[in-house]
Amino acid sequence: MDTDSILKRQITKWQIIVYNLSDSTTKTIYQSPNTLAGGSEPNTSGGFNLNWLDEKELVFLSYQDKWPHLYSISSQGGKERCLTPGDYMVEYPRIAHTQKVIYFSANKGKEKEDTDRRHLFKVDYSGKITQITEGNDIEVFPQPLKDGRLAFLKSGAIAAPVPAIMLTNNEVKNLIHQPNTISQQTFVVPKQITFQTKDGLTIHGQLFLPKNKIGKVPTVLFIHGGPDRQMLLGWHYSSYYSNCYAVNQYLVTHGFAVLSVNYRCGIGYGFDFDEPDNVFSHGATEYQDIVAAGKWLQRQDFVNTKRIGVYGGSYGGYLTALALAKNSDIFSAGVDIHGVHEHEAEEENYKNSDAPDAKLALDIERKSFAINYVQQWKSPVLLIHGDDDRNVDFQQSIDLSKALLKYNVPFEYLVIPDDTHHWMSYSNEQKVNKATVEFLERKLK
Repeated sequence: MDTDSILKRQITKWQIIVYNLSDSTTKTIYQSPNTLAGGSEPNTSGGFNLNWLDEKELVFLSYQDKWPHLYSISSQGGKERCLTPGDYMVEYPRIAHTQKVIYFSANKGKEKEDTDRRHLFKVDYSGKITQITEGNDIEVFPQPLKDGRLAFLKSGAIAAPVPAIMLTNNEVKNLIHQPNTISQQTFVVPKQITFQTKDGLTIHGQLFLPKNKIGKVPTVLFIHGGPDRQMLLGWHYSSYYSNCYAVNQYLVTHGFAVLSVNYRCGIGYGFDFDEPDNVFSHGATEYQDIVAAGKWLQRQDFVNTKRIGVYGGSYGGYLTALALAKNSDIFSAGVDIHGVHEHEAEEENYKNSDAPDAKLALDIERKSFAINYVQQWKSPVLLIHGDDDRNVDFQQSIDLSKALLKYNVPFEYLVIPDDTHHWMSYSNEQKVNKATVEFLERKLK
């Protein structure tokens, strides 16, 4: 019988236990703090990133100070040591045992815009941190080599990601020649913007403005998926979001302004932002950030307020559908790519639950999904979904299309046969991109 609260968040404790192969004994050397942050697995790649520094010490990633930081601890136990203090996120730690340092990437640097970039750092075992790269580029995936050089992935606002290497004299050399293509010559450098939500949260975004714009232009809000992602001031290091960045740039070449929004639930801004209360099926408070982004756009003198569109995939599709369903007064059209629109299984669990807040949870659940607002949905939408999607069931788009049809909401659909959530076929990815841009052009211009 389930009598625990559904809506109240529970602290999840975890431990680090050392197993001795010689005598089959175990020793608990670390117990997570009794806090939501301390008990949460970091949302950055690799989770806890637990590794041996040497025979006597281990290193791991923890949220315990509300930022995903590196900590070291003796294999015999004792007090852990924070190696990377500060208001920034550590990603992709790699240990160089011969150098006795840990390389990592972080959204930290000398400029305020570095919050929305990645640069490379190293920290020695005593906790001394050295910044390795700086500037307007993005550097990730550090990989120390045996000869002392450092390999990594490098990108910029214009230049797409390429593998690079830092020589022992700190000179950076691209390992692949990247020609200056015609398309790249039309790209723009996005600008970091921030705005406030109704409940006082600061939201970051990247604003793409077309070159030589005249008057007010149609504008598109891009919503990333995940939701534990962060869009950047340049090409993303993820293949899925690198493609999204290219689509945003392509929209700009077609006369659109684009705002890419980093809503709450995304990484890069601390635990309270990364793991907020009352999100998704528990209240969708992150949708406030989408409304705030739309209203911010309405206040800008370059925006044609009658022609604001929205698009996104997966969790971004979930929020795109909510935007069109709840705020057709702001968003005039949108593209919902493999989005989540309902949670029937969870609703059934709530109906049969003995939890004290089961009835309230069911009511909040229903208010958190677009399918329950179709009656007020006015703006046209394009639904795109692969019918072999293993992340978001294809049925999600089928059910939404039936509801849209029932209430005479204008919609179009594109089904990608025999493909998954991440477009395993490049031709299908191109088809999705082309359909997205074509629909937004047709509806917003």
